[in-house]
Amino acid sequence: MPLAMTDYDPHYHGHRRRLCERFLKFRLAGFADCEVVDHLIVSVQDTFSFRKAGLL
Repeated sequence: MPLAMTDYDPHYHGHRRRLCERFLKFRLAGFADCEVVDHLIVSVQDTFSFRKAGLL
């Protein structure tokens, strides 16, 4: 019998949800400077994808 999908989930599944929860709890004080910059870069890349697709 195959294992459930959750048995295979890599550590990064749910990463954005965990980041959001951490931000809501601690605001920027809960993040190192490099984590803030990394999150901003990823957010800009995501926004660019949406704009390119005509969704924004």
